[in-house]
Amino acid sequence: SAVRTRVTQTLQFLTRLTICQVIDQQVVLTQRLIKKRRSSLQVCQRPHIYNIMRMDKEQIAKLAHQMETKDDLLTLLNRIKKEEMAEMGFANKFHPFSQKHMNYYCNPKNVFHRYKQFKIKKKSSGFRQITAPRNRSFMLMLSYVNTILKALYTPSDYAMGFTERRSVVDNAKKHLGMNYVLNLDLKDFFPSIVQPRVWKRLQLKPFNFPVAVASAIAGLCSMKEIREDTDGKKTEHFVRPQGA
Repeated sequence: SAVRTRVTQTLQFLTRLTICQVIDQQVVLTQRLIKKRRSSLQVCQRPHIYNIMRMDKEQIAKLAHQMETKDDLLTLLNRIKKEEMAEMGFANKFHPFSQKHMNYYCNPKNVFHRYKQFKIKKKSSGFRQITAPRNRSFMLMLSYVNTILKALYTPSDYAMGFTERRSVVDNAKKHLGMNYVLNLDLKDFFPSIVQPRVWKRLQLKPFNFPVAVASAIAGLCSMKEIREDTDGKKTEHFVRPQGA
């Protein structure tokens, strides 16, 4: 009887010990999971730190004035893209523009994957042809080029079109109380601006880009257009896209 009692007590003790060991293991596992979860949360929250580190206009302008080559332009575009994606919480999805992207998009002779054309109806009559970036990669690259240009250039107080925080309402306010208002629409304005003109303008104030950088940006902003003269002869021109 005494032996049986001793055996029973021993079994109960071992049972309690086993249960305690299982509980201890579960606690350790739980602590590890919590630690891992906190670590993953910190990684997810970390991109928001870039909200403070994102470059302002002055910093972009300073780096833009230091550019000397197309590679320097590519580096700045990728930095702007990386910081923007980090600010939005997508730092882990950042994919830089490659040299291959840059070389292809900078050459206006390349038609595929650059611009697409479609028509929209005008208010009066007829249709207006619009040319827009064909894919998201090219669209993003152009938007970051625009970020660089805006950091260097301040529009005139009288410029209302294609200018941030200005609208047709602001334009109308300038003409309040006037007896006459002259409204003009220049036909094919954008295609009338050829690539060499853009290239040369980017080398002047306030941009002052070196030839290599000006060539790259002018190429990005131009497209190939085939024109036919009165004799039926077709010639190749590189012009600004209409409406892009």
